[in-house]
Amino acid sequence: MSDRPRGSAEGRGANDSGTTYSTTEGGGNLTKEKQPSDGIKRSKGKFDPIQETRQWSAAASEDRCKRIARNTGKRLVEIIDTEDEPLPIICIFEDYPDD
Repeated sequence: MSDRPRGSAEGRGANDSGTTYSTTEGGGNLTKEKQPSDGIKRSKGKFDPIQETRQWSAAASEDRCKRIARNTGKRLVEIIDTEDEPLPIICIFEDYPDD
């Protein structure tokens, strides 16, 4: 783990992979211009496991989400930073499309 802070009161922070993100005013989804171009949706806030219909897993960092996706053969489509310890990151997965 890094000694780098996970976030701040202003809603800005950096994850272990170095991706910087920012929340919109009042929290919620990240601003579109701050989204990295890797095709993964990123947001901050609460996560409701009952309402989520896709496969998900909790992780310690964004890099761990990517590792889980690689090891399970799933596509990582969304990362939610809940800021809840000990596993603050929720990884959302989908199957790769059949081509």
